Amino acid sequence: MHGLLGLAELLIRRRTNVNAPAARYGGRTALDGAGEHGRVDMTQLLANNGVWLVGPAFERALERAMKNENHAVVGLLGKRQKFWM
Repeated sequence: MHGLLGLAELLIRRRTNVNAPAARYGGRTALDGAGEHGRVDMTQLLANNGVWLVGPAFERALERAMKNENHAVVGLLGKRQKFWM
């Protein structure tokens, strides 16, 4: 994942659904990709713009971040989830 933060911000301003589902086969949600690849900046942007911090998509993103030892993302997701609940 080589997402561009500026492009993500533009899409969010144009009301793109930050909770869009993953593709049926092998897909990722935006949060999945950000967590898996250690993108703290993208994770923060998504969290600030209404990404769901509960449920299966959140759990997958957290699991992928932990598997890849993306500790900063794990910490951010954990902290934001507590605030969100």
